[in-house]
Amino acid sequence: MTLKTASLPLELLSVHGIRRIVAAFGVFDGVHVGHQRILDRVVHLAQEADAVPTVITFDTHPRAILSAVTPPPLLTTIPQRLRRLADAGIQAVVLLPFGPAMASLGPESFLLTYVFAPGGPALLGVCIGSAWRFGKGGAGGVDTLTDVASPFGCRVESIAEEVVAGRPISSTRIREAVQAGQLAEAAALLGRPFAVSGTVTHGKGLATSRLDCPTANLQNPSLVLPPSGVYAARARRVQLGTTLPGVVYVGSAPTFAPDGAPPLPRIVELHLFGLAESLYGEELEIEFMAPIRTDRRFASVEELKDQIARDLADARRLLHLPTDVP
Repeated sequence: MTLKTASLPLELLSVHGIRRIVAAFGVFDGVHVGHQRILDRVVHLAQEADAVPTVITFDTHPRAILSAVTPPPLLTTIPQRLRRLADAGIQAVVLLPFGPAMASLGPESFLLTYVFAPGGPALLGVCIGSAWRFGKGGAGGVDTLTDVASPFGCRVESIAEEVVAGRPISSTRIREAVQAGQLAEAAALLGRPFAVSGTVTHGKGLATSRLDCPTANLQNPSLVLPPSGVYAARARRVQLGTTLPGVVYVGSAPTFAPDGAPPLPRIVELHLFGLAESLYGEELEIEFMAPIRTDRRFASVEELKDQIARDLADARRLLHLPTDVP
């Protein structure tokens, strides 16, 4: 079954002919190893009940609405998250539009309004992480969900947090690992290499015109990024489903900044080996495979070009590619 999505309300799943569901409930940013354990259980219960494994989540991270300061950057875009959920066996996703009105509801009111509202498919079971909180002030948890679900004949399962190296896996922990450049730890917690996703946009053209190294430029300031530097990478062309090796640069291009000028916003630029065609408008998902070097300002463009040649050679070595790959 192709992944089915619906916004508010839950009964829109009925448009797709879905009558019985077992659902996981949460944000699922990153769809990490802990999330995957919950999703595995949902898929298993749905198979037993002849129901559709479903995720109920939000179109905006709650912290983006609730946080008094700048909300944390996300690990995944919504399209990326939906792909991860589909890979885990989820067949339907409900994206609830989170905003101030929803945030003001107590946990019982939230559940009765958005999860157990009449007219939707039969909700036979719900799985949540044992630490998951919902409703105004995070007042709701497993006990609240069980009390509300019981009259509907809905089974509730609480899944214990997955612990690695003595600490629970969480999106916050992965975010901190990525920002600290601990990509091996992030990959272990995600169950796959850390990746960013976005649409290729027009950059300043410096890589092609002055560095003889054409790149695809991705700009998505809402996503978490590792420290500025150069990394060996793999990139998937989402529409085509093909993957190519390359080198990704994260940074503010300090070599091209005027003396004394404030740093420019960070960019993400990707050079793919063996690809000459334009990628403008395509969605790419870039996996960070291994660090090569940190970002720095070079004394001249020629010095930077020499370093880029070494970066490309290092990436080929780290990705186990022939040295003659263009």
